[in-house]
Amino acid sequence: MTPSCDLVECSFCQLLYIQPCPPSEKVIAQYLENDYFQRGGNPNGYSNYLEDRELHVAFFRKQLAWLESQIPPGKLLDVGCAAGFLVEEANRRGWEASGVDLSPFAIHHARHVLKLEVFHGKLREMRVASNSFRVVIMNDVIEHFEDPLAEAQEVARILEPGGIWLLHTPNAKSPWRWGMGKKWMHLKPSEHLTYFTPDTIRKLFESSNLQPIMARSAAKATHLKYIVGVIGKKYPFAANQLHQIFGNMKFWKKPFEFRGGGMQAAARKPIREPGFLKEIERDGVSYTHSVLGGKNNGQFELILYGLRYTL
Repeated sequence: MTPSCDLVECSFCQLLYIQPCPPSEKVIAQYLENDYFQRGGNPNGYSNYLEDRELHVAFFRKQLAWLESQIPPGKLLDVGCAAGFLVEEANRRGWEASGVDLSPFAIHHARHVLKLEVFHGKLREMRVASNSFRVVIMNDVIEHFEDPLAEAQEVARILEPGGIWLLHTPNAKSPWRWGMGKKWMHLKPSEHLTYFTPDTIRKLFESSNLQPIMARSAAKATHLKYIVGVIGKKYPFAANQLHQIFGNMKFWKKPFEFRGGGMQAAARKPIREPGFLKEIERDGVSYTHSVLGGKNNGQFELILYGLRYTL
């Protein structure tokens, strides 16, 4: 933590945030540089996002598998899509996926190399119609916003009723934070402006009129080379020495699951008026989008995507 800013807790909602907050134009400027995804002199960002493709895709596959256990594929938006690896994988699995990102470097790769539908800019600049997406994903994005509630409310607006918002973010209640203190790898005041716990992410969902589904620790695929690259942000000399010694050994890039202080959380947009619902079919399975036979103890019941809800 630099002397010019502190991590403080909101007395009302217990959210942790950087104070004073860096100027927004300075925060955004770093995402526009190529070295944010292929680190040169940039202490933030990624060592080499494109080179670590398989690590990212392994995590995205787990996320998509979980989503597919909750809801049938439909329109999916990846906010902060980077080079487009999740969008590509989602399309391959039968989703109608698109993405949005601020980085010209990342958007160029997604659009011109992977031939994906991606938007260069901010989510609000897309001017998306309400109820447009079945799923919105934000991986390691929400912590970059000065006003996460405003972004959450925009996500809630563009989700269709019954749709899911899935995100991944650093967990401020992780043992890694307490063990590493000011050296915690996710503590980056120049880009990470807000820090959530499972409790505060649930409050964010509820404040946006979304129903929390889960908030829990999440493991990601990684290898020693990637971990040392992260360490190199704060200890460049030590990281360089480790790379020089072990860089050519097989175990250096052998993938394994690692819980590094992140959490995954999800919420669902509630269904308030069932009249718009209809029946759809996917892979021979009928998903009923309709009210079931009147009221049950004064409450309507419906089945949405194979799940029973009480209204």
